[in-house]
Amino acid sequence: VFLRIGACLEDLDPGNDRLIERCYEEAMKEGVHTSDGYEAARRLSLRYRRRRAYDGASGIWRMMRRNGFVRETFPRVELAKHCEHRLRDYRRAIDLVNEAMEILETDSRGASPFRVAREREELLHRLARLERRLDRDLGVPNAHIASREPPRDLPSPSGARGGLGEWWGGEGKASERAPDAPRH
Repeated sequence: VFLRIGACLEDLDPGNDRLIERCYEEAMKEGVHTSDGYEAARRLSLRYRRRRAYDGASGIWRMMRRNGFVRETFPRVELAKHCEHRLRDYRRAIDLVNEAMEILETDSRGASPFRVAREREELLHRLARLERRLDRDLGVPNAHIASREPPRDLPSPSGARGGLGEWWGGEGKASERAPDAPRH
């Protein structure tokens, strides 16, 4: 009942945060192992995240991961985002994404193949970005190649150190510029 009231209030009066959140908190008392309790927790966590109450949101995601539908990717993906963007803990985020990938690969029977394919693609994209960020933090050589960042220390045609801007578009003979580089 409280889940439906909260959902109706979100549609009718989305700015009434306290009342909507109270409805979802009441619905969660049934337990996040029930479908209504889980959906209330999901909605409440996203509201917390929207208003930047990150501790509350991450607490709900941890609870959902421990006590909710055990084989669900949502809390793992949200915790991975939290670890990546708020805590800058890329290793923990990678572990959570891998956990979500395992769930997706083993427990997606009955799910729409399009949803599974889209979620797999999103997880692989997130995993690749996290690995690039971790490599950069660890000082792995050539991490800029995977992250599409220009190298910072390529020699320019004149022998000075500089970035791609000087190499491709700097002064020098036309033969030293890339074919499509602007002429200065």
